[in-house]
Amino acid sequence: MSIDTANVASFADLAGLSALRRRAAKGEEGSLEEAARQFEALLLGQMLRQMRDSQKVEGGLFDSPALDQYQQMMDQQLAQDLSRRGGIGLARFIVRQMSNPPEPQSTDEGKMAATGMGQGREAAPELPQEPEAFVHTLLPLARPAAERLGVEPAALVAQAALETGWGRHVMRLPDGRSSHNLFGIKAGPDWQGERVRVPTLEYRDGIARREMAEFRAYPDLEAAFNDYADFISGSPRYRAMLEAGGGRAWAEALQRAGYATDPQYAEKLVAILQRPELKNVPDDGSEA
Repeated sequence: MSIDTANVASFADLAGLSALRRRAAKGEEGSLEEAARQFEALLLGQMLRQMRDSQKVEGGLFDSPALDQYQQMMDQQLAQDLSRRGGIGLARFIVRQMSNPPEPQSTDEGKMAATGMGQGREAAPELPQEPEAFVHTLLPLARPAAERLGVEPAALVAQAALETGWGRHVMRLPDGRSSHNLFGIKAGPDWQGERVRVPTLEYRDGIARREMAEFRAYPDLEAAFNDYADFISGSPRYRAMLEAGGGRAWAEALQRAGYATDPQYAEKLVAILQRPELKNVPDDGSEA
């Protein structure tokens, strides 16, 4: 195959690379395609060099440093030409991926991480997103519910942190209002309050599946804690959890009762309980 020297860019064209950098910085059209093509050419050059090296015989009649340099230059120029003519499709793939990046998904610091809920979620305006402020805000609300359940208040705050990603991913209603749902409680047929419908990832037989589900919405954070206490204490499914205390015992009781489908739910909850913001929280209303 002959190289079209009239159209192919030189592999040593440093000025051209600098110009490409300036175009990309300005967001000019075509700069992404050119950058992707240059990357593909670089990869092809490496492949050609390795192929040539694998066939190299030591002590050849025409071996010399000058010949090696010439062959390397030829391989790099050939790689540029191959890339410009379509290459191996890598440049097109890069352009397609960079032009349509996937929507970010939250990592799991909450069952929302286990549930993968992104759409329909936002940070509630009155709920701080910094862990220390999050704990300070929710502890007074958690204590009455914790007393009803016989559990450490820190355990409830930790679960709220897990479910909402420290307040960053509270579900919201279609009009933008916060649902104040801190515990990921779904809205069944008997729920009479407002609902919010969002996508969720549920684990079925160990396999994560995306589903749409309806969750409960509350007028405020205090109502969320009160409903959580009602939900746990009023369900035979969770009765064995009462008086579990807190810490790992509470987390494992939640896991055994099937509160969440995430198989790592208990471990994630324990990890949050071990954070400095929660580790030394007293059970009573005094400051840590």
